[in-house]
Amino acid sequence: LALLGMAASAPGVAADSQTTAPVQVGVYYFPGWSKNLPEAVYPDPWVPIAKYPDRIPLIGRYDNNSPSVMRQQLDQMNEGHIAFVVFNLANGVDRLPQALYAYMAVAKSTDPKFTMLWDNHDQHIASQQDWDNLITTWVARYMTDSRYLRVNGQPVVIVFSPKNLDVRAATFGSDAAALLSRAQTIAHRFGLPGIAFVAGSGPQHDLITKTAKAEGYAA
Repeated sequence: LALLGMAASAPGVAADSQTTAPVQVGVYYFPGWSKNLPEAVYPDPWVPIAKYPDRIPLIGRYDNNSPSVMRQQLDQMNEGHIAFVVFNLANGVDRLPQALYAYMAVAKSTDPKFTMLWDNHDQHIASQQDWDNLITTWVARYMTDSRYLRVNGQPVVIVFSPKNLDVRAATFGSDAAALLSRAQTIAHRFGLPGIAFVAGSGPQHDLITKTAKAEGYAA
């Protein structure tokens, strides 16, 4: 699991202010530990690890289709003071959603909040309607849930590749800024104060200092 940190400014307070809220620590959750998953190299993902017993998790081999497994993992997150869990979601909403579904089946209000990393390195978005449908599904199915991670009231979603979003938008005469703006409009229709989009990035100076803010990313 990867550790992630997030700090939220108080409403109306600049991001560089000394009055920011305490940092929350979260974990990234890749849902690749179930049998017979689409596009998987191995039908059973634990098979190639079996000869390396030191790499088997302390809880043993598990199936992240299982709500009982998720319940155990959430209990462990609580013990470790983890504030939120970020579920990998590819192809919009329909690829490898099983761990997120398990979370939604068992998570309590006192458990870590959940959010999504949209793994958008594919060609799933081919039109403006595709984008509108994706955002509407996200908002209706997940972001209005009280367990969803919010910063200053806005649900958070991490975009794996801001560059690919711009590339996909260009194929139908749009750009990332326009798509993120449309997403805010859709969120407002559902009574939300907007969506806090987080741009995934390596050490890309222009993206961090210029492009992301201009396109409408919150972080």
